Amino acid sequence: MSATDAARQFSDLLNRVRYRRESFEIVRGGEIIARIVPIENPPANVHRLFELLTACGHAGTGMADDLELIQATQPPLPGDPWAT
Repeated sequence: MSATDAARQFSDLLNRVRYRRESFEIVRGGEIIARIVPIENPPANVHRLFELLTACGHAGTGMADDLELIQATQPPLPGDPWAT
């Protein structure tokens, strides 16, 4: 598929990759410059992330409090017009 056609049909192209598991080679100037292929087992990657978070012992609990503490203890950047 030409780069021009890929740009014009990008949404459809992504749908075909996702739902039909099709792959495409993108050509510019007669040369293949890219391949768009479906990723392998995306749910497995997400499940692995949750496994790692759970292994940390605090899978997200108190995250908002942690972020507020981090933000409150950071010094303002030099020249930061928003610093209080």
